[in-house]
Amino acid sequence: ELRQFPHPRSLEGLEVLAKKRGMEVGFHAAEAFMTVRDEWA
Repeated sequence: ELRQFPHPRSLEGLEVLAKKRGMEVGFHAAEAFMTVRDEWA
């Protein structure tokens, strides 16, 4: 659900967060993810 800025789930808030995460890894923008299951048989 999108909310009005400055709520973290606002469109502008999501864009700022993606840019921040991108700067942390050397890209223009990035999204966070977590591996839930890692199976290499």
